[in-house]
Amino acid sequence: MDKNSTKKLGRVIHIDKDKTRVHLDEMVRETVEQILNDLLVAEADRLCNASKYSRSA
Repeated sequence: MDKNSTKKLGRVIHIDKDKTRVHLDEMVRETVEQILNDLLVAEADRLCNASKYSRSA
């Protein structure tokens, strides 16, 4: 391959940094939200001494 071919191939993939940042921000937000919700459910289960939707006589 000559230098001209390499230069042309170097432009095949384009990464939009702004879209990538927005996507990663959303993924992090959703992950943190899920972790916090799981922690709240676990804390509620511990305080009530019962799991969610459990019933007792």
